[in-house]
Amino acid sequence: QLSLGAEYELFNNISAEFNYINSDFEDANAFYFNAHYYFDALEKAYGLRPYLMAGVGFSDHQYPNGKISEGQIIYGGGLRYAITDKWSTFADLNGVTGIDTSNFQVRGLLGFSYSFQFGSSSNPQTKAELEAALAKIEADGQAEKTAEDQAKKEAELLAAQQADAAKAQ
Repeated sequence: QLSLGAEYELFNNISAEFNYINSDFEDANAFYFNAHYYFDALEKAYGLRPYLMAGVGFSDHQYPNGKISEGQIIYGGGLRYAITDKWSTFADLNGVTGIDTSNFQVRGLLGFSYSFQFGSSSNPQTKAELEAALAKIEADGQAEKTAEDQAKKEAELLAAQQADAAKAQ
């Protein structure tokens, strides 16, 4: 069985995926468009990203007495493990339901993936990194406000000293 896919992370926890599956065992071809929702709770500590997924697809099955083509709904979940910042492995378990024939299958998939990570690597990638970046911006804003307040106080003190010096003359 040959399976090729591409996944694009739309937001921090949401991605879109395209899969092509060619199975000599079943003499079938299938195309799927899926959405993944990733849970980040285990990512920092263990490199694990559990996910739920759902999508739609189309398959052609060739049988000795003819060909069956049908639309399909796919749903399930899995777990992705980061080996490095570019390579990961994944395992998922999916239910596939035929729209036209009400055919139901359970499919397991194990694989490896490589991340091209398009875009700037300086962008925060996780919720924790985003929160840290926002805290830094807020702290920098507070530091600027404190510096402005200090400059204002020094200017007021200087003006008061000059006024006192003028009164003394």
